[in-house]
Amino acid sequence: MAQWLGIDGQANFDSRRMKSARFINEINEHYLAQAGKERILRNKKPEGKRYVFYKIQA
Repeated sequence: MAQWLGIDGQANFDSRRMKSARFINEINEHYLAQAGKERILRNKKPEGKRYVFYKIQA
């Protein structure tokens, strides 16, 4: 995902994670206003809560 967002050159993991979270929130807010639902869903991995699966809805 970091490559898609253009943040793969960021220094540390937390910086990349914070920027990607903001970007996803912006997309979801915009889509929620337009379609009434979120575009990108997050599901935490059961074995490691720090890692997340992303699902893009049509």
